[in-house]
Amino acid sequence: MRNYKNKTTLILSLMSAVAFLKNKKYHSENLFNQNKIPLIIIHLVLIILMMSTFQNVKGQSQQNRYEVNNNKTWTTLGTGAGLFLTGTYLTLQNEPLTTNKIMSLDHQNLPTFDHPAAHRYSTSSKDISDVLQVGSLLLPATLLLNREIRKEYAAIGIMTSELLLINTGLNMLAKNIISRPRPFAYNSEVNFDVKTTRNAKLSFYSGHVANAAALSFFSAQILTDFTDSRTVKIISWTAAASLPAVMGYLRFDAGKHFLSDIVVGYAVGGLLGYFIPVWHRNKSLATNRVDIQPLGMGLRLTYHIR
Repeated sequence: MRNYKNKTTLILSLMSAVAFLKNKKYHSENLFNQNKIPLIIIHLVLIILMMSTFQNVKGQSQQNRYEVNNNKTWTTLGTGAGLFLTGTYLTLQNEPLTTNKIMSLDHQNLPTFDHPAAHRYSTSSKDISDVLQVGSLLLPATLLLNREIRKEYAAIGIMTSELLLINTGLNMLAKNIISRPRPFAYNSEVNFDVKTTRNAKLSFYSGHVANAAALSFFSAQILTDFTDSRTVKIISWTAAASLPAVMGYLRFDAGKHFLSDIVVGYAVGGLLGYFIPVWHRNKSLATNRVDIQPLGMGLRLTYHIR
């Protein structure tokens, strides 16, 4: 009965969100012109897939690496849905920068390490970062190429849903509560019309970098859990660390984000991507990480890092 109520609540929440988005009268710079619609669609599709596969997860084997048939899963999904819906609401309420605010902006008032971004505005870097963003969203799907990982496709789908909901929800909350002007708003060479859009005050922190870090770290951690190959682990984590770094440079060069926006986005996304698979690990499969053996007149304690 509890599962039924949880499912019903989640479905009703999603239906309410869709109805709200459908009936809301937008200005020209609305939510859908801020590259949010792909994320909204992906979240809805992932949750629908999660609901359809939940029955399969209920009969999960004790040998599965991840546990998702428990209250922990519903708590995480519920938290993510709450963050995402609240962030969406705040985004819709956000107002553009005023002319007076734009005229008062001075990059000299920024921290020294954020100065360089105020002089960048590359449209090509912006376009490349958007393409890379779509590519990063497909990373969890590539995990299914591995036969062993494919056996736990439902758990992977649920954890991906949690990750995207929490990561995007936190990002939208931060952007709309802090409302930090983007670097291009300080740039005198940028068209004034661009500065008066809603998107111009959503600098902190970088959603592109946070998503790239979250999804790459998430994928690397799952690969790590399914392989004993040191080479595979090194390659996967090197790639995971590199993708958001490249994304960060592109967003900096595009005048979309300051260095501080990028660092915070990298940290938040990376931590979420790493800890969600760890959070769902099957504790019954955990091996002893501390090994104690006699050594001469004493004992030798070894800590094994997986």
